[in-house]
Amino acid sequence: MTFAFSVIGMMNGCSDPTDSTDLGPQFDVGIYTGPGAFGESVKACFAAVRVAGFTCDTLTLNEISDVKMGRFAAILFAGGDAHFYSDAIGPVGRGHIRNYVADGGGYIGFGAGGAFAASDSGTWPGVGVIPGTTRYPSERIVSNPYYGIVEIRRAPSYRDVAKAETYQTLYQGGPEFFPTNAFGLTVDYLYGQVGTAAAVGNEYGLGNVWVAGFQPEIEEGNPRDSTSFGDDLADIDTEWDLIEAALQNVVTYANRN
Repeated sequence: MTFAFSVIGMMNGCSDPTDSTDLGPQFDVGIYTGPGAFGESVKACFAAVRVAGFTCDTLTLNEISDVKMGRFAAILFAGGDAHFYSDAIGPVGRGHIRNYVADGGGYIGFGAGGAFAASDSGTWPGVGVIPGTTRYPSERIVSNPYYGIVEIRRAPSYRDVAKAETYQTLYQGGPEFFPTNAFGLTVDYLYGQVGTAAAVGNEYGLGNVWVAGFQPEIEEGNPRDSTSFGDDLADIDTEWDLIEAALQNVVTYANRN
């Protein structure tokens, strides 16, 4: 398990949408706020997306069920509980997300949102836009209660999403990724302690995916993330440049299709 989940209400504060269609106002990023999402992580994601200069709005469970994700160039799943994500969204909703990405939409996930993207967790089904399995929480990275600052290191196979060679970042019970070899898949960052995949990108159909097992949205000790979660930890850097690079890659890719 990653973050304990909470369901939050409507949040905005990002830039205005560009236009409107029969699906409603159009945004760059839809941030999921339904069952399984951890409110503090969601708030930080809204703040990070806004600072990166992208438009965003809430993505609800009903919008996934009713296949209304088309008003977003990409969707984002924050930290929370991936098992709850899987149960609440269900097999039909997971199929809608998979088809959305295959048709050219983008997927970004942090922590539980990253685990949810994988094909298999071992105990519950994921979306399947990252081929392979995950393992979490990992005592090999941070011992129980799986909460602390860890180092991630840029992998030899990294692509344009990767920025700094190393980061200090929050680990909160997120996944190690064990991706299978696939065309278009890259490992961008490794957990420094164990050398397993911490951030993975993939081209799935016409869409693009980027997921992290850590929590780059949380700015420990910095109020700009709109939450005090993690403020008891000391982090010497910010990972919001990494989020911006991921957004540029995934949203731009989606807008080309």
